Amino acid sequence: MLTDDVHIVTLDSSTYTSQGLCQGYKARRSIHQDRAVTSSLQCRVELDNAVGGLQLDDTVTFENPTHGHSVSLMMPYTLPDRMDLLGYLSEYFCLYDDEEDYSQVSAVAAVDRKLAQKKLLKNLFGQFLSVDRKQGAAILEAFASYKLMAEALDKDQDFENIQQYIDYRFRDYGSHFILACTLFGADIDPLTEAETELVDPFIQLGFRHISLLNDYYSFDIEYASTEDKERLVNGVYLLAKLHNIPTDQAKEQLREIAAGLDQDFREQWTRAMAVGKLSDRLQKVVTVIASQMVGNMVWASSCLRYDLEFRLANRATRKRADSHTDQVKSSTASPERLRSDSILGEVAKDSHTVTVTAVELATARAC
Repeated sequence: MLTDDVHIVTLDSSTYTSQGLCQGYKARRSIHQDRAVTSSLQCRVELDNAVGGLQLDDTVTFENPTHGHSVSLMMPYTLPDRMDLLGYLSEYFCLYDDEEDYSQVSAVAAVDRKLAQKKLLKNLFGQFLSVDRKQGAAILEAFASYKLMAEALDKDQDFENIQQYIDYRFRDYGSHFILACTLFGADIDPLTEAETELVDPFIQLGFRHISLLNDYYSFDIEYASTEDKERLVNGVYLLAKLHNIPTDQAKEQLREIAAGLDQDFREQWTRAMAVGKLSDRLQKVVTVIASQMVGNMVWASSCLRYDLEFRLANRATRKRADSHTDQVKSSTASPERLRSDSILGEVAKDSHTVTVTAVELATARAC
């Protein structure tokens, strides 16, 4: 069964801006988000110890001082003891996605980093299997399938229309892998082929909605961070190019497309329930997908990761710190490489440190 409501709090809709999205859904958050925060911080420490060079204040991942950890919002039905693993996993892939270009290090160093990362991931997947072998195996199988598919994706292709891009984005997002993780969190066994066929319309609509909203909310920071705009892979930028319109108009078009997917999802759900098409078990599956949709909207609309003003200010601060570090190093006879271990070590002592810091920074910015 899904976790009882005693493990979940319903967010007041007045505390977030939906912009006409996810109407009719209740945004929820697990009360065990501190476990996700702690495991995410543990991932940072272990990844930095393994590969080095991780800058805590350059890599904004799960932080959302307003509404909470991404896993606690997108997977609120996750059992408490499984929140640890999913918090770690989400952080791993977020940090992996942000990692610097391997062309900046030697070939030997690049190989060493990749091997260290694979070892961490292998250990993590082993923990999934130890909790529930059937559900853990489903995660591994979904990840293996995603990896093969991702390697075959042409990230430099020219999209002829937005629907072609949406289909690409669904695959690129790793939708079935994310679903397998979500089902694991809620202690729902893997779907049979027949069950998958019944809920596939919800999977297709729900995760297309999620991936497009990520494009919508991340566009400003992605656009500002990309020197070669022609290499920017984002639905907003594609619509701007296809229709030769300003990006603000393109953002609104993408929002409308996402809202349409949201409406289709609700209508499909209503019809399926009216004719008794979904068993209790499949209703739970659709429920966790819907929770992903609204949780992603709440998180993405207010997270620091997509906050352009915050990120630019953060980078400026980092550059000043690096400049100061260089001056210190040049004036020291035997300088030691400055690592983020000490920072991460202090953070790991208190799972609330990052959240508190984020609140302070956001408050300072608002003032």
